[in-house]
This record gives sequence, structure tokens and C-alpha cells, in this order.
Amino acid sequence: MIGKVNALLLRVLAFWLLLAPFVFITFPAFAQSSTGLQPPVFIDKIELTGNRAISSADIISEMRTRENTTYMGFFRPWLGINRFTQHLFADPNGGAYAFATPLVSDSSGLKNWIQRMLGEAPREFSAREFELDIVRLTELYAYNGFYAVRIDTTIIYQEAGRRVSLKVKISEGLPTLIDSIRYEGLDSVSPQLREKLPDDSELHIGDICSIERILNERDRLVDLFRENGYNFIAADSISVTLDTLRQSAGVYFLVRLPERLTYGEVSAIVHNAQGADSANQLKESLDDEVGIKVYSSKRLSHKLLRRAIQYRPKDLTQASLRLKTLQQLNQLGIFESIYIRNDSVQHKQLFSTIHLQLAPQHQIKPELLIDNRNSEPFFGLSLGYLNRNLFGGAESFNISTSAGIQLSYNQNLLEGIESKGGFFDGLPYNIEAVADIGIPYLFGLGNRFNTSVQYSFTQLPILLKQQRALIRFRVQGGANQYQRITFDILELELVLNDSLNAFRELFEEKIAENIDVDPTDEDEITTAIDSLLEKRLNPTIRFDFLFSNQIDSRRDFDVRWSFTAEETGSITYLVDRFIDTKSREGFTDDDPQIFGLPYSQYYKFSSQLSLAFSSGRKTQLATKFLIGFMSPYGKADQTPQERRFYSGGANSMRGWPYNSLGPGRNPSETVSNLGADIKIESSVEYRISFFTFLNQASGVVLFSDVGNIWNRTGEYAFVLGNWVQELAWDAGFGLRIGTPIGPIRLDFAYRIFDPTNSDDGWEIKKWAFPKFNFNFAIGEAF
Repeated sequence: MIGKVNALLLRVLAFWLLLAPFVFITFPAFAQSSTGLQPPVFIDKIELTGNRAISSADIISEMRTRENTTYMGFFRPWLGINRFTQHLFADPNGGAYAFATPLVSDSSGLKNWIQRMLGEAPREFSAREFELDIVRLTELYAYNGFYAVRIDTTIIYQEAGRRVSLKVKISEGLPTLIDSIRYEGLDSVSPQLREKLPDDSELHIGDICSIERILNERDRLVDLFRENGYNFIAADSISVTLDTLRQSAGVYFLVRLPERLTYGEVSAIVHNAQGADSANQLKESLDDEVGIKVYSSKRLSHKLLRRAIQYRPKDLTQASLRLKTLQQLNQLGIFESIYIRNDSVQHKQLFSTIHLQLAPQHQIKPELLIDNRNSEPFFGLSLGYLNRNLFGGAESFNISTSAGIQLSYNQNLLEGIESKGGFFDGLPYNIEAVADIGIPYLFGLGNRFNTSVQYSFTQLPILLKQQRALIRFRVQGGANQYQRITFDILELELVLNDSLNAFRELFEEKIAENIDVDPTDEDEITTAIDSLLEKRLNPTIRFDFLFSNQIDSRRDFDVRWSFTAEETGSITYLVDRFIDTKSREGFTDDDPQIFGLPYSQYYKFSSQLSLAFSSGRKTQLATKFLIGFMSPYGKADQTPQERRFYSGGANSMRGWPYNSLGPGRNPSETVSNLGADIKIESSVEYRISFFTFLNQASGVVLFSDVGNIWNRTGEYAFVLGNWVQELAWDAGFGLRIGTPIGPIRLDFAYRIFDPTNSDDGWEIKKWAFPKFNFNFAIGEAF
């Protein structure tokens, strides 16, 4: 009986701990002081009306009077956590609360940590601050060209003056338009430069006369003059005068130009990475009008550094040349810090020195690998070695090895499979070794050349062993702060497959019928298995393009777009067609092979677009769309299994385990592990940050995914009029714990629509809280 009573008390206490934050949201009177002092007035709601030219989010961000963070118009969980914590712990200031006795002492500082990291303090109302906010909003509208704005406010007190609602009505009026633009102080400017002034101007006759546009035009002028020899011009070198009559305005720029300069002596100093510079280690040279000093016992090519420095004595000073110099030196990958110091100006010449701090040449990189691939825990270790300057020309050498093992079998894949010859030869695992050497220039700096060799040995969860060995020749070029282009000149991959005990039984029971193979025909099964286990050569040419605007501080939203195109088999086909013309045993003339080795022939395209919009101070709406297609050609009639598209897992359809969805309405997870040739997928996430961990933003995510994979032909092929009905759909929530290497991601996903369900597919009808699919990873899903 005592045990039952204790269990009941524990349940009641647990229920109260879960319910209390929401009680304090709903009944804020509990948070009031009972000392007899005038209680604070808390802000309940701020309502904006009449604003069209400026968004509500921008207006709220300008105000210091703010309501607590609200979700879906009423839900304020972090406020509830703060209030509940105020009562749960002792009050260090001695104040008396509705709770006579606090439950826990605050001597550990846990109260402040919870309130600061997990909670949000109630927003108190200040009439004086609200008045200043109206002044700020008037200035904000003037900043955007609305000088006739009128702002009216209404203050509504509730609950005996303990809470207040604020209404702000904005009458924007007509904007002030620009009717003239003039530039003065340009008598010393060359006619050619003067002609460039109107090009790409931020201001035009008839535009709204916003301060933002005027400042952007001023900054454009600064950049233009810095690019044409006026190195020391600054924003305060240009004064702006507005001549306004409310509805129209003239804008006048008065430019005070500094002296026009050319470059004088150019020098670069490479400082010792292991201590103070020593004259005993100094190596210096002067060539191509650039002096180089290196304080290091390590070899370092002076010629390489000169190639990276983009300006020379007597060249007109240009900001773009300095920037390109910094970028080129950074791309070498051997410096820890880089900066250019202006030393002096003499006889209209700018003398400068480039200071370079070498990074450590050698680095050991251990890593712990943890995920839940195949819906089972997977643990592994990786150890890498990096040499940043192998031969003295900034050649990088990187070698790494990794090994990991899955801690248990995926029962969904292997359910009902038994074998007379014993079961499996151990759990699924992966062993991999990679070596890479990179040269920081190919026909010029900015084009990096890499050669890689790789070997991996993998035991797959569908009772297959796979060995892959490849050599790759890669060029990276066309890189700037927004884009990167990668071109694999040639990738030669050899794939060897073998089966484990019970694979034939698994093939007969779960694979054959789903890939149009008769499970009762032994010869047909043997042929299909032989084809699946056939060794292959994949000679691939690949093009990758990546665009991202993350570097742009003035961006309105985040954009990331990638596109990949690859072709495999054209080189081996030419060898097959013109060099190896002999017949080989076991092959016909229609089989793709050279010297008795089968090869793949296919082309493949994929593209992914990701967008992220800030919808509030602590919230972000993100979405992605992915599409992929591949097809065999020439002598080949199917695509290689290791290059196909897959669906399901932490970075895909999170309601399904890794690689366990599709193709189409296929119900077998085992068949899903063989992939397909067509993929469509889309996701949306609502990210909420409300606490920090290791000084990194952390919070929760609400998400939904939709997508699937399809074959090109057969029962589970992509059909234009039917593919929408075969899209899988999931939704869920997740936790993001910030770390310096990226957020730790814990996602719990529920299936809403499952096209593989033989009923109507709507899994939401059978929804139950424990029936989720758990995903663990590091970094955002997209």
C-alpha cells in the first residue's frame, strides 16, 4: 500500500511539474508581489494597424516596448517557465510570493540559469519608454521617405491595471519623391570617371527619398572612388544635403576627395608559427617588384606568394585588388591570419606590408562518429592527419581512416529470415581509408587541383558485402564569396559485391517479387542475384555548382542552391568500341565490358534549393526542394545500385528509417535499400531558438517532409498522372542543441501518409504518441 501511495505522489508531482509552466501562462496573477508595493504592469499585447510601407516585424524590432514571444497568437511557454521558476526557487531578494515556502533553494544559481537559458522574463510596461518608441517610429518612417507620417496610440489597462494592451495606429501619408540629384566637388576627377558616376546608381528621379537609399548611394560612391585610386576616401568624406518640400526633394552630394595614389613598395612578411621571428631563420628575396621575407625553417615558395599578391608598384590603388589578394592568400590554406597594413604615403605613393602568420603545418584530427543509420545505433571512430605544406608550395596532404559498427540488426529488414547454414557473419559495419593531395593552383591561383584515392569495405544491412576502391582527379575553380564550381575530370571506381549467409533466402522472400523476378524460378533468381553481385567499373565525369548568399550581411533571406550533373561510361565505351574489340567469355557483344570487366553507363542530374526566412527575433522558417533523375544509356539497361537515389533518414524523409522508403508504393524496406532512379523531396521547418548552450543558439523545430523515389519502368515506376498520390508525408518536432561544430539534432517524426500502406495510406488515423521514428545527427537537415 505504501508503495502505491508513493507511486501516486510521484505521478502527481510529475504532473504538476509539467503543468505548472502553462498554469503560470494562463494565470499571471500568481506572479504578483504581495509586499504591498505597487506591482509592475505587464505588457499583454501590441497591435499595429495602418502600416503598409514597413513590415510589422521591422516596426517591432525598432521598439523597446515589446510583448513576450508568442507562438500561434497566444502560446508563451518561455514566459510560463520564467514565472514558474520564480516560485519554485527561493527569492534572493526576500520578496514574498503566493507560495509561502519555496520548494528548492537557489544557492546553486540554478534558478537564474533556467530563467536566462530556458525562460523569458515578463515584459514590463513603461509609459516613458513607449513615448520614446513613438518618436523612434516617426524617425523610422522619415528614414524610409515618409515625412508626413502620423502615429496615434491607445493604452488599454486590464486586470486592475496589472496588464496592458497597446494599440498603435499609423497613418503613413504620401511619400516624398526625389525630383533632382546633383554631385559636387568633382573638378579634379577625370572625365572618364565622371561618366561612370550615374552607372548603377542607387537613386533615380521619382524614387522615394529614403535615407537608406541615400546612404547606399553614398557607399557606392565611396567604393567607386576607392576602386580608382582614392584609397583613403571614407563615408564622412561625402556630405549629403536634402532640399525637401514635403512631397518632393532634391539630393546633393558634396565629395571631398583625398589625394589620388598609386602603390609604392610592396612587401610581404611571413611570421614564425612557433614563436618570435628570428634573424637566423630569415629567408628573403626581391623579384617582380615584390619583396618577400619568411621567418621560418620550413620551405615556402616565394614565387607562390608573389602570384597571390595582385597589385604591383605604380599600379593605381584599387580596393578590389587588395580584396583579391586576401582571398588568394587565404585559399592557399597555410596561414592562420592575414592582414595588410598601410605603412606610409610618400610622393603620392602608398607603401604597404602584407603580414602573414603561418598555421601549424601538421594536424591530427580525431573524431567520434555517432548516428542511427538503419534505425539502429551506430558508433565509430575516425583519425586523420593533415599536412598543410607538403613540399613548400602549399600542397596539402590529408589521410584519414574510419571504422564503425551498428550495434544491432534492423529487424524490419530481416524479419522472418532463417538460414540452415547459420545466420549472419557479424553486424553491419563500415571501414574506410582516404588519402588526398591538393595543389593550390592549376593554370593560375584560385583553381585548386586534387587527387584522391579511397577504399571502403561495408557490410550492408541487407546481407551484402561491398568493397569500393576509387581514384579521383578534381579541379575546383571559379570560386568567389558566393559560389563554388567543382569539376571531377575523371573518377575511376571499382565496386565488388558479395553476399552473406541467408541472402538468397532474403532475396526470394522480400526482394524478387518486388523487382519483377519470379521467386519460384531458381534460374531467374540466380541470374538476378548474379547481376546484383556483378563487379563493376564506374568511370565518371562530374560537375558540381554551389551558390550561397551566407556571406552577404544585407541579405533579406538565406539562399543555398546546388546542382550536380554526372556521366559514367563514355570513356570505357570508347575503349570497348575501338580498342578492346575481342569477344570475352561470359559476355555478348551487347554487354558493356572492357577486358572482361563490366562497366556502368548512365547519366544523372540532381538539384536542391534551400531557403530560410527570419520570421521573428528568435524564429526562422526554412524550406528545401530536391529533384533528381538518372538513366542508363548505350549498352547498359540498369543503373548501378551504389549510385542510385534513396529516401528516408535524418536528412531525408524523417518519418521513415534510413533508406527504407519507396520506390513508389513498394512495401518492402529491403527493396528500398536498393534505391531508385527518380527522386522528389521537399521539407519545411519552423525553427525556434529560446536558449543557448556553449554560447550557441539552441531550441526546438517543427517540421514536415514530403517525397519519395521511383523506378523508371516497372510496377513502381514514376507515372506523370499518379506520382502525387505516391508521395509520402511526415511531420514532427525536434530539439536543437548548439555546439561549435553545429547543432546536435534530435528529431521525432510521425507518418501522416504512407503510400506503401495497402489501406488508404492515412497513417494519421492510427496516430499514437510512442509510434515515432527517431533521428539523430549533427547539423541542420538542410
